[in-house]
Amino acid sequence: MGKRGKKGGRGGKKSLINRARELRVNSMQKAAQRKREEVRAKAKKQRKQKEERERATIPYKHSDSTLLIGEGDFSFAAALSSHFAAEKKKKQKYQKKPSKLSENEPSSEEKGVPLGGGTLEGGGYLIATCLDDFETLEKKYPTARANLTVVRETRGYVVDKVDCTELKSNLNLRDTMIEGASRHSCAVEGFSKIIFNFPHTGCGIKDTQKNNEIHRKLLEKFLASAFPFLLPSGEIHITLKRGQPYDSWGLPSVVRNHGGLSLKYSYTFYPELYKGYRHRRTLGAQSNEESKGGPEANRDIIGKGARTYVIVPKV
Repeated sequence: MGKRGKKGGRGGKKSLINRARELRVNSMQKAAQRKREEVRAKAKKQRKQKEERERATIPYKHSDSTLLIGEGDFSFAAALSSHFAAEKKKKQKYQKKPSKLSENEPSSEEKGVPLGGGTLEGGGYLIATCLDDFETLEKKYPTARANLTVVRETRGYVVDKVDCTELKSNLNLRDTMIEGASRHSCAVEGFSKIIFNFPHTGCGIKDTQKNNEIHRKLLEKFLASAFPFLLPSGEIHITLKRGQPYDSWGLPSVVRNHGGLSLKYSYTFYPELYKGYRHRRTLGAQSNEESKGGPEANRDIIGKGARTYVIVPKV
């Protein structure tokens, strides 16, 4: 009896060892399967993102009356203004040529219509603004002067010392708006697009809750300030980085609390669409070094991602 019990004990122990081995193998197989599924899911997500990026286009047209708020080194303004100039040139190039005239038909000149099929669709203009005065701006951002030149040469306007929370009180902005609307035959009442990319106070407060409150208040005041400048069919575009602390600023709730605005939709912001654009920190980019806001500053946008929120007047 004793020997058989001992033998049975050895058999039971061996069975437990085999079972443990099987469980370990099964666990490893399941872990490997999960890993394969994660790799496939990641690859699928990357393919989808790549397809979306390849399909993405600049969502602004030269026929827009556009106001840019809080420009850093004006690289976005330069990129957009250059895009508008190219768009206009392309439009002019492919306008329909006048058809062959009959003997008694008046010429285009006699009709008062320019050769080439008439005027361009719409007549938009662009005003780019910054909070700093130009002297401070050029000290903070060495590339600003060249970008300002591009905007001006492509018939855009630049206005300094514009507080995004007090747009109505800026007489220089109002005068520029009237001049732009007059020159391009647009509605002087407002803008079809008001764009604020990566709003930030640059306050550097380490208290997360207080920092969030300050930026939420900035968004509230900006929307209140911009609303009177928006055409009934216009849009306000605010671009924020993804993740914290930006998600905690609560932009959707800020829009809801405004009363006269609503969040229409959002889309992924692709900085590479804007040739020459470089995201710059509020405190400046006085060096080419990345740690000081230099040329590689788009990396944090591409890495974390950013979204543009489209805000419209309530119907």
